[in-house]
Amino acid sequence: MPAMLNKGRGFRAAALIAEGNGTEGLETLKSCYEHDVNADYLVMMPYYGSILAEAYLSSGNVEDARRVLDDAFERATSTGERWFDAELYRLKGEFALREPGRDGDLAAESFGKSVETAGAQAAKWWELRTSTRLARLWAERGAREKAHDFLTNVRDWFTEGFETADVREAEALLSELERATLFGSPSARRE
Repeated sequence: MPAMLNKGRGFRAAALIAEGNGTEGLETLKSCYEHDVNADYLVMMPYYGSILAEAYLSSGNVEDARRVLDDAFERATSTGERWFDAELYRLKGEFALREPGRDGDLAAESFGKSVETAGAQAAKWWELRTSTRLARLWAERGAREKAHDFLTNVRDWFTEGFETADVREAEALLSELERATLFGSPSARRE
């Protein structure tokens, strides 16, 4: 199968997953990814690996998700294709929270690396996505004001795109944090 046709199938599979058709999307994306690995294609493999890893994670297949994410990190390092690193670090944080033993410190470290990487690349969308996740983690740990201030600084950069899922999620978390800070107990406001 020609490389670009396979990439197109991979994009379609990612769209199916995003629309909620995880079964068909996962099988197609897995097939596309394996095709590219076997053909020793290098371009966009960290991207495809991250989407496949996230799809595996969403389906509960943590073992395959970890394997594919590790491969995506290795490919990004070996090829120098670093444009997707922020998302890879975000996924590493998600893994830390979903694996047995839930490692909040590793998740916070991975989310922080993702935010730092996205900021250095001026990748504001990815910075917002991970900042929302990091702010939620801080809020769960009781640092609601810190989470609110941090996320507000990132969200305030946006002047459009307010209908996108990531901006809506950030807005919802900010509203939740504002309510908790205004109406919560004093312990809800500690850092």
